[in-house]
Amino acid sequence: MYLTRNHYVRNWSHQPDRDYKVSAKMNNKRVPFLGSVGEVTSIREEVLCWRKANAIHKWFVDNVQDGDDDCGKYYVGIEQLQELRHACLAVIASPERAEELLPTQSGFFYGSTEFDEYYLEDLRMTAKTIEKLVQQQIQAKDMKHSMDFEYSSSW
Repeated sequence: MYLTRNHYVRNWSHQPDRDYKVSAKMNNKRVPFLGSVGEVTSIREEVLCWRKANAIHKWFVDNVQDGDDDCGKYYVGIEQLQELRHACLAVIASPERAEELLPTQSGFFYGSTEFDEYYLEDLRMTAKTIEKLVQQQIQAKDMKHSMDFEYSSSW
């Protein structure tokens, strides 16, 4: 289960205020780009990865994928991520509401359906990361930088 973020960094010629260059490093060495021939248009980043967090997966299927659990890739709006964060925080504050707000889902590859410490740890990690993403989204708008999110799963 993955949440990825796409940063759109294309330098459109009709937008002079976006005159900048994109660079990337791997192991402290600059990744070579082709320059004007092969312009970097986006950077894809994995921002969350879950393993057998079936309640989170069920939330995405129900709230993003229109109930279609097909291991596809789905656009996720920042508002939807905030809704997931609020549900996580509500269950963390009141674990007795887990079945109501973020129920588990059984299945061959889905792991435990218990509302245990592992379940709560998945919710804490999710809420904490989404809070960072929301703050970064606000900063990106100030920089006229656009990005979007995508959820995917693979069983």
